[in-house]
Amino acid sequence: MVKLLLQFVKAERTGNWELHLSSVSAMVPHSFMMDRPNYARWLPVYIMDIRQLATKHPQVHQEFVNGYHAVSRSGKPFAQVWTDMALEQTIKADSKSKGGTIGISQNPGTLDCWFLTSHERASVTTALKNMFTQEHDHVDIHKRLAQNG
Repeated sequence: MVKLLLQFVKAERTGNWELHLSSVSAMVPHSFMMDRPNYARWLPVYIMDIRQLATKHPQVHQEFVNGYHAVSRSGKPFAQVWTDMALEQTIKADSKSKGGTIGISQNPGTLDCWFLTSHERASVTTALKNMFTQEHDHVDIHKRLAQNG
C-alpha cells in the first residue's frame, strides 16, 4: 500500500497521467477494504469517466497526457500538486478570515455574503503578498536538491 501511495504522489508531482490512472485504479480495492464508502463509491465512477476522456474530449485528454492534470506554481521539477491541494494552498488559504464562518454560520444572509466575496478577499490578499514578497527566479532543480549542492 505504501508503494501504491508513493506511485500516486510521483504521478501527481511529475504530471504523469498514465501513472495517475494506474495508481488510482489500484486504490479502488483498498477503499473497500478500509471501509471508505465515498471513495469506494466514486473512484470507479471517476475511472470510468476518465477512461472515456480520450474519445469524448480528446483535447482535454491530450492536455492531461502532457502533464496538465496537476498544478505547478513554481515551474520546478517534482513540484506539481493535485488540483484540490492547489486550491487549498491558494484560493481557500487566501480567502480565510479570522474565525472563518464561526459566528456567522447562524445567519444565512451573512454567510452568503461571506462566500460571495471570498474571491475578492483572496485577490486582495494575493496582491498584498505579491507586493511585499520577492519572487524567486525559476530554477531547474528542486529546492531541497539545491540546498545540498
